[in-house]
Amino acid sequence: MGENDNGNGTRAAAQLAAATANIAKGAAEGGAYGAAAAAVKSFLPQIVKTVAGLLLFLLCLPLIIFVALPSCLFGFPSVMDEEIQDMTAQAQTAYGNYAQTQQSIQNHVDAVLQQASEGFDDVVATKDLQGFDAYWMASISSVLHMQELDAINESEIRNITQHTVRQMSSVETYYKEEEYLYTYPDGTTEIRTREVERRRLHISLRAASPDEVMSSIGFTEEQRQWAAYIHDNIADNQTQGDSPAVDMGDVTFTDAEIPVVYYAQTDSRWSGSSYSGSIIGITGCGPTSVAIAASTLKGRAITPPEVAAWSEATGHAAYGNGSYHSLIPDALANYYGLTVQRAGTSSAQQLVDALSSGKLVVVIMGPGTFTTSGHFIVLRGVTADGKVLVADPYSYSFSQRKWNLSLIMREAKRSASAGGPFWIVSK
Repeated sequence: MGENDNGNGTRAAAQLAAATANIAKGAAEGGAYGAAAAAVKSFLPQIVKTVAGLLLFLLCLPLIIFVALPSCLFGFPSVMDEEIQDMTAQAQTAYGNYAQTQQSIQNHVDAVLQQASEGFDDVVATKDLQGFDAYWMASISSVLHMQELDAINESEIRNITQHTVRQMSSVETYYKEEEYLYTYPDGTTEIRTREVERRRLHISLRAASPDEVMSSIGFTEEQRQWAAYIHDNIADNQTQGDSPAVDMGDVTFTDAEIPVVYYAQTDSRWSGSSYSGSIIGITGCGPTSVAIAASTLKGRAITPPEVAAWSEATGHAAYGNGSYHSLIPDALANYYGLTVQRAGTSSAQQLVDALSSGKLVVVIMGPGTFTTSGHFIVLRGVTADGKVLVADPYSYSFSQRKWNLSLIMREAKRSASAGGPFWIVSK
């Protein structure tokens, strides 16, 4: 087998692993029909190639036939089959276990700290538990068990957690005055003081990086690629170039259906604020896009640092990468109380209708005009001649231009998770 053949085989295997993970997530969140929908989405390229000539016919079929499509084409079980029902139950259990990742890491840190501090008079501890989260846990355990969901139990999460904590420590000797009762030969007593040697432990505990965890587990290079591929389906590298901070002041666009508040992630007021292992100016397009949409529709100032703090506190920051796609619907709907329609690979007409009615659309863009990897922007309106207006958190210049909707549709990240790449937002 040639080098190119081996590379293609690895990529195909990784694609299958990622697709299976998507199906499991669909089952966990949406039951049997969620699993079927995820299956269709995951294998969309194959479906398009195989049945392009039958699409019109398929549109006329009842829903039950449509959700059975993966079974017909690829040998997947029907959504009513016991096998898919079992997978749904397993996925729901695995999904719940993944959600306990941060708590599992915290519990392990507490146990390590308690054991290390035995025999010391004082302990000074610092903790940094960012860097490994539920998404990486899902990616790594998925590869580790070759998609066997029933192996992803609480015990297994704890086993992987054992590899996630790194510690450095040093011991300091110090002296402390202590009172004691001194007895004279004649039996009288008095209270005296003396210096007593004490030992203080200085310990630093941190979460290992995903690479460190995979190395500790003993992953091969191929397994690392699988895990990274699965992870990349739910989090992009959203880092932008290190652009000089600018003083934007207060900006509102008034050239569309509704006035839209504009924030730049490079604004000097917050560009240097920490976020996701970097700074807002480099990895903060997600929180900034949320801030634009929330401020516009809520009618009050909601700044990128505010959203960034919430994102990190709730596990939506993809450490070193930017933000998980789930930040958009979770922050805008669950935290700010707006209406969010997870529009998926929405139609052009659906987007135009939404923008024309005063709604906003947050989109995760893939490689192309706006980014080399992944980048959140906000669609803020449509012109009379059908051009789209945007609010690009990284580029004020792009935000002043008119764009062909076909370009936006073509470059939107089709593999987005959490109902993306388009999210329609309204009051």
